[in-house]
Amino acid sequence: MRSSTACRCRTFPTAARRIGFDVRFRPLADIAYRLEHPAMDAWRRLAVSAALWSAAIAPSIAYACATVVARKPTQAEQIRRAQDVVAQATAIIDGVVIQPMQGDRPAIVRAERVLKGPHVATFNVGERTSCDLALTQEGERLRLVLFGGPDVYFTNLDYSNALYEDRVLGSDRRKVWPYRQGFPPAR
Repeated sequence: MRSSTACRCRTFPTAARRIGFDVRFRPLADIAYRLEHPAMDAWRRLAVSAALWSAAIAPSIAYACATVVARKPTQAEQIRRAQDVVAQATAIIDGVVIQPMQGDRPAIVRAERVLKGPHVATFNVGERTSCDLALTQEGERLRLVLFGGPDVYFTNLDYSNALYEDRVLGSDRRKVWPYRQGFPPAR
């Protein structure tokens, strides 16, 4: 006769053999039951199909740039980061997009003011990753922090620290070169 305190959980011999002990602990018994259930075969097939389809079409999907910040940086950290960006930049310009990016062809940006780098009339600005700024609108007016060159430059940073970069440069883009949206490309 069983004691009234004995476990009344279901036991699953197949799962128990896989795990290596008799499954009497209720949460483990439920997991084992779900794994043996015939409906799980359908879920496994669906998961494998989804993984294969994702792998097949992944090269054609554009990847988004994500910036994850665990905590808000202090003002001193933001100033230090701005100093590093300005020091590492190949060129910093206030410019206007005169020919937008199309396919693999870089945008051509007319430099109205060169704050750092070579004093040339135009800069070719390309896009290497989804984190680079895509200059797709003719007439767009903005300050660009550029890396690379001399044939093609890249932006590869977000503008979340622009205020501090301007402090380091001693030039407030909101006053001397405010952003102006360009014209959408003709379809």
